[in-house]
Amino acid sequence: MKDIQFQYNYRFKRKNGEYLNLLEQVYVLELDQFGVLSLVLGNVIILADRGVLPMRASCKRISDSGFCETFYSETFNSSSSCFNRVTARELDILRNLATGMTSREIAEELYISKHTVDTHRRNLLRKLECKSVVDLVQIAFANGML
Repeated sequence: MKDIQFQYNYRFKRKNGEYLNLLEQVYVLELDQFGVLSLVLGNVIILADRGVLPMRASCKRISDSGFCETFYSETFNSSSSCFNRVTARELDILRNLATGMTSREIAEELYISKHTVDTHRRNLLRKLECKSVVDLVQIAFANGML
C-alpha cells in the first residue's frame, strides 16, 4: 500500500441548505513493520459548485519517478453512465492530456504505442461526448475525475 494515492469526492450540506462539493486525496507514505498504515498525507479541495456531482473513487500507484498509474476507478450513483465506462487506463491518458502532454510523450511515459494513446483519446471523446481535448479536461475536472 505504500506509494498509493486514494482519491474520492463527496459533498456536505450546509445549514443554509447549499451543498459543498469536496475532493479528498490521501497518500500512503509509510507502513509499520506489520504492514499497517503509519503515516499518510491528505488534503481536501473544494470543487467548483456545479450542482450534484457523481461520486467517484480512484486509487493510483505512484512510482519513484512520480508517474501515476490508476489501478481502480469507479463512479457511484451517477445519473449519467458515461463516467462508469471510462477505464483506469483512459483516466491515465486523460490525466496526462490535462497536463498538456502530447500523444508521443504520453506513450513514452506509459510504455505504450502512440497509436494506442490516440485510440484511448478517441474513445474518451466518444464516451464523454466531447469535441476536443479541452472539453474532455473541463468535464473531467468538473466531475471530480482528475
